[in-house]
Amino acid sequence: MAEINIVWSFEDTEFEDVGNDRYSHIIELVGLPNSIELDDLDLDETDNLEECLYEHFGFKVESWEFD
Repeated sequence: MAEINIVWSFEDTEFEDVGNDRYSHIIELVGLPNSIELDDLDLDETDNLEECLYEHFGFKVESWEFD
């Protein structure tokens, strides 16, 4: 199983102007994961990972990397 670490983007949201020091609080507040197993997303070879995460969680991804 492959796991990815995610950094979420809050651009164009109500949290856009909140400082980076509050990042952990925001993701906890809105229920976003810091990491996720790729198997949990049910992706196929043609899916775009960032689009899939946006559709599933409602927030854009700033960056991600394999754990």
